[in-house]
Amino acid sequence: MTKITQFSIIIAHKKGKDEECTMVRLFVSDVDGTLLPHGENAIENSIINGIGKLIEKKIAVSIASGRSYTDLCRLFPENKENIYFICCDGAYSVKDGR
Repeated sequence: MTKITQFSIIIAHKKGKDEECTMVRLFVSDVDGTLLPHGENAIENSIINGIGKLIEKKIAVSIASGRSYTDLCRLFPENKENIYFICCDGAYSVKDGR
């Protein structure tokens, strides 16, 4: 199952044929206009905390943006080592800080 919400994509896997519960495996989101409102320069703590909770639950988190890796690291300093970054409109990607 894939659910798209304002350029955020959540990929979930149904546990069983008859079960309604799903297990989220991947969260992917754009930054500008999605996690970061236009005109703002910092992401709200509630969003940063939510991303931290996803990481704690072993859900893969990916941030996709036209921004550079350096810019994205400034926006996500607490979790930057645990986020898959897709930067520069897909021209550059970083996992585990590499």
